[in-house]
Amino acid sequence: MNWGLRIVILYGGFVALILTLVFKATGEKIDLVTKDYYEQELLHQGKMDALQRGYSWKKSMDVRLQSNLLSITFPKEFPSFEQGTITVYRPSDASQDKSFPLLLNNDYQQILDVKTWQSGYYALHISWTTKEEKYYVEETIFIP
Repeated sequence: MNWGLRIVILYGGFVALILTLVFKATGEKIDLVTKDYYEQELLHQGKMDALQRGYSWKKSMDVRLQSNLLSITFPKEFPSFEQGTITVYRPSDASQDKSFPLLLNNDYQQILDVKTWQSGYYALHISWTTKEEKYYVEETIFIP
């Protein structure tokens, strides 16, 4: 085999490799955290302030997964709030994202049924507003 044929084989292999990488990259599904990611980025400082205010509540919150039920328990000292949401993000699949209003029972607890959720990691984003102040807490859970 002469050197010209070797160069053609090497060049052909390189082209095949690049085309394979391009084909695989175009078929890869990439989801942003939220559909309005760039608008949310502009509100970043407000979110960081809410996260700082929510930190003291996060330490006293209890998030448990027991037999297809996810319970989120707030401490008894939890103040009344005007509105709140629990947003569940599935990092690997945006179609599995869910949002629930924050509605606590008499035991300062909210229970979510997770038996229809796919197995994997989820990020819980809990936000609420009390007296014009926004609070925000993040937790991660694993559904087996």
